[in-house]
Amino acid sequence: MLCAYKPTIVLSNDGWYIPRTKLAGTRYVRLWHLNAPKHLSTRKARNLAKFDTLIVLSQKELATWQSYHKCVRVVPNFLPHLPTTFSDPSTKVVLSVGRLSGEKGFDRLLDIWAMVQDPSKEHYKETSQWQLHIVGSGKLREKLESTIAQKGLRKSVRLVGFRQDMERVYLGASVYAMCSYFEGFGMALAEACSYGLVGIAFDIAAGPSDIITQGKSGYLIENGDKESFATRLCELMSDESKRAEFGTNARELVAQNFSKQAVMPQWQEVLR
Repeated sequence: MLCAYKPTIVLSNDGWYIPRTKLAGTRYVRLWHLNAPKHLSTRKARNLAKFDTLIVLSQKELATWQSYHKCVRVVPNFLPHLPTTFSDPSTKVVLSVGRLSGEKGFDRLLDIWAMVQDPSKEHYKETSQWQLHIVGSGKLREKLESTIAQKGLRKSVRLVGFRQDMERVYLGASVYAMCSYFEGFGMALAEACSYGLVGIAFDIAAGPSDIITQGKSGYLIENGDKESFATRLCELMSDESKRAEFGTNARELVAQNFSKQAVMPQWQEVLR
């Protein structure tokens, strides 16, 4: 199909689109919202090189991307609106949001929650009063329900299902736990932090380390270390003053880094 005009910039968010014949004076920009591949084939590297600029969401894999392409820019997702009402740090609910599919890591979240709710542990007096709410729908619901029953967690875990009133969901918790195996960015984590929830997440390849400042707005845990995750989660659940301090920091950091006002100038610079 022939264009009736010559574009100044072509933005591609589709892995199938490759500029075969590039127009002189037109910049071709590729948006990549997935993790960096461990290896690029010669063909894929050649196709990627046909774009003038590559846009990725996270700083975490920037060095990897720069080994694949000569011009890489990090421009994160932004939150269209920042809340004016914030979570109550005294609320004894840990929240996790996402579709019930394998990559979201709800299986290991339940393993961690079983450690948190272990009656033989010293922390149990504090943590036994807490609830874990998992919000989302998906094909793994029955399997997760079975795991919850098997681990004896029915009294403390709720599979909430799909919800549209997400502000109410965020305001009903004080800690946000993310156990994903991989993410493109971690939008639900950023949204939760904007409401003043304390974030705790595995330090996976992309996403959480851009949103959580270690020891200031939450905790990043070495990927796969479920015992350390449980220890830090118990620490947060047992200390309301820390939840209040970290929650305040979390919403301030999100406003600084992921508001529309913070991110749009980055896009303007790229498009100029």
